[in-house]
Amino acid sequence: MTAINSPPLCCGGRIFTDFAMCNCFSKNLRLAEMGNTSGKLAIIGNVKTDNDKCAVIVKTGSNANGKYRIWSDGSIDMWGNGIANVNGDALVNYPIALPAAAQNITTTPAALSTGTTRPITSVMVVTDLTTATKATFIVKRSDGTTSADGFYWSVNYAAF
Repeated sequence: MTAINSPPLCCGGRIFTDFAMCNCFSKNLRLAEMGNTSGKLAIIGNVKTDNDKCAVIVKTGSNANGKYRIWSDGSIDMWGNGIANVNGDALVNYPIALPAAAQNITTTPAALSTGTTRPITSVMVVTDLTTATKATFIVKRSDGTTSADGFYWSVNYAAF
């Protein structure tokens, strides 16, 4: 099967009418190969945003503390997982330090399919113990008990 470009793409005077014409389609358009972030950028679709600004990813990475994505406007996204101790306390060290405390921290409780009914788990952020390098959480169950329950977290820092 051949994928047809409609309308045809043109680059350097050469017209591409279908993707099967060349195995190095992105190279002929002078775009970077997937995963290569060294100097070339491909933006697909409408990039119009508030105030006609557009942010692109300038760096990604990960370590034992989680993963992160840094945007060209200075915004930072980070995410990972955590686990509470038996008292329901959890400390998450961020994979990188933020310029200031995060504006948005979200959590999602995690559970295993053990075949038993579990109380609802709630993960709360302890705001006065949360800084630019770490977040502290309390994990409680709906029946009032605590346990070493796991959770997923994400942090967003907006530079503007």
